Amino acid sequence: MFLSREGRRFTDESTEMRHGHVFREVSYQHFPVQPMNIVFDETMRLAGQLSPGRDVLPVGHMVLDEGYEWSSDNQAEIDKGWIVKADTLAELAGKLGLDPAVVETSVHRYNEACADGVDHSFGRNPETLAPVATAPFYAVSGPPLLGWSSGGPRRDGHSRVLDTAGSPIPGLYAAGAVSSTYSAAKDGGFHIADAFAFGRVAGAHAAARATAGD
Repeated sequence: MFLSREGRRFTDESTEMRHGHVFREVSYQHFPVQPMNIVFDETMRLAGQLSPGRDVLPVGHMVLDEGYEWSSDNQAEIDKGWIVKADTLAELAGKLGLDPAVVETSVHRYNEACADGVDHSFGRNPETLAPVATAPFYAVSGPPLLGWSSGGPRRDGHSRVLDTAGSPIPGLYAAGAVSSTYSAAKDGGFHIADAFAFGRVAGAHAAARATAGD
C-alpha cells in the first residue's frame, strides 16, 4: 500500500506504471506526483524481488554501470538500509517519521477493504487486494521518479524554437530529446535519430542565416 508523507493512503496502488500519463479519475495525468512510502509485510517481502532483474528491466545506473543484482528475497537491500524494517507498524511509523496512530489506522482500513473485497476509498481492483498483516513490516520511501523526458519547446520545420505566440526565436534551435518528434516512443534510439535529422536541419538553417548575415 502507498502512504503519503502524513501516513495516509492516497490512491489506487494498482494503477499501471507506464511511460507518459496514466488514465485515472477521467483524465490522463502523471503518476505518482508526490513522495510516498510503499508499505508491505513479510508475505510480500518473500513473494519476490521488489526491483526487476536486468532480464526484465535492464535500465538504471546501478544495474548498467555497477552491475547490481537485486536479491531474490530483498534481504540484502534490507541489510543495506534501502528497505526499512520493523516488528510493528508503530515502530515502522516511528522510523519513517510518521504518526503511529495514523499509520495503524490507514493499514487497518486497508486490511478491512482486503477482507471485504471492496476498496471503498479508491476503487482498487479486488483481485489485487492483499492485506498488510504479517510481521515484520517494511517500507521503501522516495520521491516520484523520472527516468527521462520527451519533448519540450515547440519548433517549426527549420527546427527553430517557437515562442508562446508561435513565432520563431532568432538563433534558437532544438533537436533530439529536448523537442522530440517521437513523443512516448522514445526507446530504440529515437532521440538519437531526431538529433541527427533535426540537428542537420537546424545546422543548415543556421548556416544559411550566417551566410546571409542575419
